[in-house]
Amino acid sequence: MNFIAKIASMEFFYFNTQLYVGQNNPGSQQLAAGSIDLQEWSQNLKTPYYLYDCDQISRRIEFFKKSMPFIQSQNIHFAVKANHNKKILALIQKEGLGADTVSIGEINRAIACGFAPKDIVFSGVGKSKLEIEKAIDLKIKQINIESFSELKRIISVCESKKTTLDIGIRLNPRVGADTHKSISTGGADDKFGVDLSELESVKKILKQNEKSVRLQSLSMHIGSNFLKLGEFHDAVRIIENHYNEFTKEGFDIVRLDLGGGLGIDYFNYSISKDEKLIEQYAFVVKELQERLPKVQIMLEPGRVLVARSAILVTQVQYIKKNGTTWFAVVDSGMNHLIRPALYEAHHNIWPLKIRQEDSKIYTVAGPICESTDNLATNVELRIQEGDLLGILDCGAYGMSMASAYNLHEFPVEYFFENGKISQLA
Repeated sequence: MNFIAKIASMEFFYFNTQLYVGQNNPGSQQLAAGSIDLQEWSQNLKTPYYLYDCDQISRRIEFFKKSMPFIQSQNIHFAVKANHNKKILALIQKEGLGADTVSIGEINRAIACGFAPKDIVFSGVGKSKLEIEKAIDLKIKQINIESFSELKRIISVCESKKTTLDIGIRLNPRVGADTHKSISTGGADDKFGVDLSELESVKKILKQNEKSVRLQSLSMHIGSNFLKLGEFHDAVRIIENHYNEFTKEGFDIVRLDLGGGLGIDYFNYSISKDEKLIEQYAFVVKELQERLPKVQIMLEPGRVLVARSAILVTQVQYIKKNGTTWFAVVDSGMNHLIRPALYEAHHNIWPLKIRQEDSKIYTVAGPICESTDNLATNVELRIQEGDLLGILDCGAYGMSMASAYNLHEFPVEYFFENGKISQLA
């Protein structure tokens, strides 16, 4: 298996059989200044650990913004659920983005990392009364309602506070993304958003309570990690049609929130492929902006901005064979990266040092007492006990979904920036 041929020109790359983080010069015999040999750097370092390439995040955000110059940076709201690390959030805030949140905890974290309340959107299907009250007190940008019942609760809170709140309606467009069934959010039977059958009731109560709530936005989010744009294009047309209907009925909608969900191909570590998908996505958004030039377009990207930025480094504890299956048992598992167990998700696994011996097909298994605690199956590796493995593309929904199950310690998080690796104090 030719590992080196697979990963030229990447932020995590091999040079002379060693895995590096930094800038790669494909075809060159020289390393770019500031690149770090992870095998050497990891000696005497406790595993497992996460390593984030902060420079890569900044470059990805800049590319995303330049692909859509017609969208104000503060209307690109980073989905905090994807990665709530304080250093990462502070970096994203400095790039001028807003925050998309789904709990008061995420709102508080965003504010602590520098986001202004006026740049924070609050979505989520199960907002408690206390969360709504706190969001109103903070004067955030808007709350996206996801049911008729939630709207009634918000009106009640606003009446008690004698205030007027800007809200959005998250529509369920009945269009699910072409993705794993567990991360589709726009289908007719998904729990998210206001069902289209409830819209007339929603409009009626909005008109009756204009002193309490002011409709500013229509919103949608069809699912996570979609790589094809057909369903997204269909959903954009649906929300545009509803915008036209709402405006005809006298609602002054100033924003359309197209949600997030744009993904990466976890099977292929390709920055250029990601950028091409972003450009195609931008074209669909631009078409909408040209049709509705007076409307502010809002987006809620998460994964596409940060997923490529991190690897989870884990050590092989044991190599064993049960039946016909070879296992590489490592010191990290579903407690640190639950996506493979929860979504049958794929993550490429690269050794920090490529050995020259014969390869085997392994199941990479974690230490958790669950049969589903496998980080990968049918992966070809040349490894020995004690070797270090890098699990790629863990910058989104990695540590943000980690748990204390079995009471293993959480991984330490490190950050590569300007040719140096540091740990958040």
